[in-house]
Amino acid sequence: SCEIFVVADKRSEILGSITAQNRQYPEQNGGFVFLKGKVYGIGKIYLGRARGEYARVIFAHTYLSKTVKPEGWTNWRFSGNES
Repeated sequence: SCEIFVVADKRSEILGSITAQNRQYPEQNGGFVFLKGKVYGIGKIYLGRARGEYARVIFAHTYLSKTVKPEGWTNWRFSGNES
């Protein structure tokens, strides 16, 4: 388990993200997994942004405070990769 404490830059309209995972092919096994952790802090932030078409990030059994934007993710210009 891990704790991630976020301090978002309130001066910027562009919110940051905790992760920016990238896989170049769907067959690749890579990705990030956060298990039994906690995400909290100051300001608003995304859990992640798709750095590529096949990005894979999992937050499982993890406490997410109101610091995390309700959308959770930004597709970062990769339409269709919102979930």
